[in-house]
Amino acid sequence: MTRAGNLTLMPVALALLLVACEGAQESAIDEDVDRVTLADHINLIDFGDYIVHINAIVTSQVPADVAHNLGITRSDNRAMLNVVITRKIDGAFGSSVKGKVTGTAVNLVGQLKNMSIREVTEHDATYYIGEVVVVDGETLYFNVDVTPAGESRTYYLRYKGQFYSN
Repeated sequence: MTRAGNLTLMPVALALLLVACEGAQESAIDEDVDRVTLADHINLIDFGDYIVHINAIVTSQVPADVAHNLGITRSDNRAMLNVVITRKIDGAFGSSVKGKVTGTAVNLVGQLKNMSIREVTEHDATYYIGEVVVVDGETLYFNVDVTPAGESRTYYLRYKGQFYSN
Protein backbone atom coordinates (compact mmCIF):
# COMPACT_ATOMS: atom_id res chain seq x y z
CA MET A 1 0.00 0.00 0.00
CA THR A 2 1.26 3.49 -0.77
CA ARG A 3 2.06 6.13 1.84
CA ALA A 4 -1.03 8.08 0.71
CA GLY A 5 -3.15 4.93 1.19
CA ASN A 6 -1.83 4.54 4.75
CA LEU A 7 -2.72 8.17 5.54
CA THR A 8 -6.24 7.64 4.21
CA LEU A 9 -6.77 4.70 6.57
CA MET A 10 -5.44 6.52 9.65
CA PRO A 11 -8.76 8.24 10.53
CA VAL A 12 -10.59 4.90 10.27
CA ALA A 13 -8.01 3.16 12.45
CA LEU A 14 -8.19 5.97 14.99
CA ALA A 15 -11.99 5.75 15.12
CA LEU A 16 -11.84 1.99 15.68
CA LEU A 17 -9.27 2.45 18.43
CA LEU A 18 -11.49 5.00 20.17
CA VAL A 19 -14.47 2.65 20.03
CA ALA A 20 -12.39 -0.22 21.41
CA CYS A 21 -11.03 1.94 24.24
CA GLU A 22 -14.49 3.24 25.06
CA GLY A 23 -15.76 -0.28 25.67
CA ALA A 24 -12.81 -1.08 27.94
CA GLN A 25 -13.34 1.87 30.26
CA GLU A 26 -15.16 1.26 33.50
CA SER A 27 -17.49 3.76 35.05
CA ALA A 28 -18.70 4.03 38.63
CA ILE A 29 -22.04 5.16 37.18
CA ASP A 30 -24.63 2.51 36.29
CA GLU A 31 -25.40 3.04 32.60
CA ASP A 32 -28.18 0.43 32.58
CA VAL A 33 -30.63 2.76 34.32
CA ASP A 34 -33.09 5.16 32.79
CA ARG A 35 -31.63 8.63 33.13
CA VAL A 36 -33.60 11.84 33.00
CA THR A 37 -31.86 14.05 30.45
CA LEU A 38 -32.20 17.74 31.14
CA ALA A 39 -33.02 19.84 28.10
CA ASP A 40 -30.52 22.46 27.00
CA HIS A 41 -30.44 25.48 29.32
CA ILE A 42 -32.48 23.69 32.01
CA ASN A 43 -30.62 23.25 35.27
CA LEU A 44 -33.12 21.80 37.71
CA ILE A 45 -35.35 18.79 37.84
CA ASP A 46 -38.27 17.95 40.10
CA PHE A 47 -38.18 14.43 41.57
CA GLY A 48 -41.32 14.69 43.72
CA ASP A 49 -40.11 15.35 47.27
CA TYR A 50 -36.75 16.64 46.00
CA ILE A 51 -35.47 19.11 43.45
CA VAL A 52 -31.96 18.69 42.08
CA HIS A 53 -30.19 21.81 40.82
CA ILE A 54 -27.20 21.27 38.55
CA ASN A 55 -24.88 23.50 36.57
CA ALA A 56 -21.37 23.49 35.18
CA ILE A 57 -19.01 26.35 34.37
CA VAL A 58 -15.39 26.90 33.43
CA THR A 59 -13.52 27.39 36.71
CA SER A 60 -11.96 30.66 35.52
CA GLN A 61 -15.46 32.11 36.08
CA VAL A 62 -15.34 31.29 39.79
CA PRO A 63 -14.28 34.35 41.82
CA ALA A 64 -10.70 34.01 43.10
CA ASP A 65 -11.64 34.14 46.80
CA VAL A 66 -14.36 31.51 46.38
CA ALA A 67 -12.02 29.24 44.41
CA HIS A 68 -9.35 29.61 47.08
CA ASN A 69 -11.77 28.81 49.92
CA LEU A 70 -13.09 25.73 48.09
CA GLY A 71 -9.73 24.49 46.81
CA ILE A 72 -10.79 24.90 43.17
CA THR A 73 -8.17 25.42 40.48
CA ARG A 74 -9.15 28.44 38.38
CA SER A 75 -8.48 27.74 34.69
CA ASP A 76 -10.02 28.06 31.24
CA ASN A 77 -9.24 24.35 30.85
CA ARG A 78 -11.18 23.07 33.85
CA ALA A 79 -14.92 22.76 34.35
CA MET A 80 -16.73 22.59 37.66
CA LEU A 81 -19.97 20.68 38.14
CA ASN A 82 -22.19 21.93 40.97
CA VAL A 83 -25.10 19.85 42.32
CA VAL A 84 -27.57 20.86 45.05
CA ILE A 85 -30.30 18.63 46.48
CA THR A 86 -33.25 20.45 48.00
CA ARG A 87 -36.19 18.94 49.84
CA LYS A 88 -39.53 20.51 49.04
CA ILE A 89 -41.35 22.18 51.90
CA ASP A 90 -45.09 22.70 51.38
CA GLY A 91 -44.65 22.25 47.62
CA ALA A 92 -42.04 25.01 47.34
CA PHE A 93 -38.24 25.08 47.20
CA GLY A 94 -36.91 24.08 50.58
CA SER A 95 -33.45 23.94 52.02
CA SER A 96 -30.52 21.92 50.76
CA VAL A 97 -30.02 18.44 52.15
CA LYS A 98 -27.08 16.10 52.30
CA GLY A 99 -26.87 12.96 50.26
CA LYS A 100 -24.63 10.87 48.07
CA VAL A 101 -23.71 12.32 44.67
CA THR A 102 -21.52 10.52 42.15
CA GLY A 103 -20.85 11.34 38.54
CA THR A 104 -18.81 10.95 35.40
CA ALA A 105 -18.31 13.11 32.35
CA VAL A 106 -18.20 11.84 28.77
CA ASN A 107 -17.30 13.94 25.73
CA LEU A 108 -18.83 13.66 22.26
CA VAL A 109 -16.32 11.04 21.07
CA GLY A 110 -17.12 8.84 24.07
CA GLN A 111 -14.00 9.62 26.10
CA LEU A 112 -14.66 9.08 29.80
CA LYS A 113 -13.35 11.90 31.96
CA ASN A 114 -12.96 10.83 35.55
CA MET A 115 -14.35 13.19 38.10
CA SER A 116 -14.65 12.87 41.84
CA ILE A 117 -17.44 14.80 43.49
CA ARG A 118 -17.05 16.16 46.99
CA GLU A 119 -19.46 17.57 49.52
CA VAL A 120 -19.17 21.20 50.58
CA THR A 121 -21.06 22.62 53.56
CA GLU A 122 -21.23 26.37 54.17
CA HIS A 123 -23.48 27.66 56.94
CA ASP A 124 -26.85 25.93 56.30
CA ALA A 125 -26.13 25.05 52.65
CA THR A 126 -24.75 21.76 51.34
CA TYR A 127 -23.72 21.23 47.76
CA TYR A 128 -21.52 18.94 45.72
CA ILE A 129 -18.75 19.95 43.34
CA GLY A 130 -16.56 18.09 40.91
CA GLU A 131 -13.85 19.25 38.52
CA VAL A 132 -12.82 17.91 35.14
CA VAL A 133 -10.30 18.94 32.49
CA VAL A 134 -11.82 20.38 29.28
CA VAL A 135 -10.64 21.85 26.01
CA ASP A 136 -12.04 25.00 24.41
CA GLY A 137 -15.44 24.34 22.86
CA GLU A 138 -15.78 20.84 24.35
CA THR A 139 -19.21 19.42 25.11
CA LEU A 140 -19.56 17.05 28.04
CA TYR A 141 -22.44 14.89 29.20
CA PHE A 142 -22.47 14.55 32.97
CA ASN A 143 -24.08 11.35 34.21
CA VAL A 144 -25.01 12.01 37.82
CA ASP A 145 -26.52 9.74 40.47
CA VAL A 146 -28.16 11.46 43.47
CA THR A 147 -29.39 9.75 46.64
CA PRO A 148 -30.72 12.13 49.31
CA ALA A 149 -29.64 11.26 52.88
CA GLY A 150 -32.02 8.86 54.58
CA GLU A 151 -33.55 7.74 51.27
CA SER A 152 -33.10 4.43 49.46
CA ARG A 153 -34.11 5.76 46.05
CA THR A 154 -31.43 7.07 43.72
CA TYR A 155 -32.24 9.64 41.04
CA TYR A 156 -30.37 9.35 37.75
CA LEU A 157 -29.86 12.33 35.50
CA ARG A 158 -27.81 13.52 32.54
CA TYR A 159 -26.74 17.12 32.09
CA LYS A 160 -25.00 18.63 29.07
CA GLY A 161 -22.48 21.44 29.25
CA GLN A 162 -20.31 23.13 26.65
CA PHE A 163 -17.19 24.98 27.76
CA TYR A 164 -15.35 27.88 26.18
CA SER A 165 -12.17 29.66 27.23
CA ASN A 166 -12.66 33.28 28.18
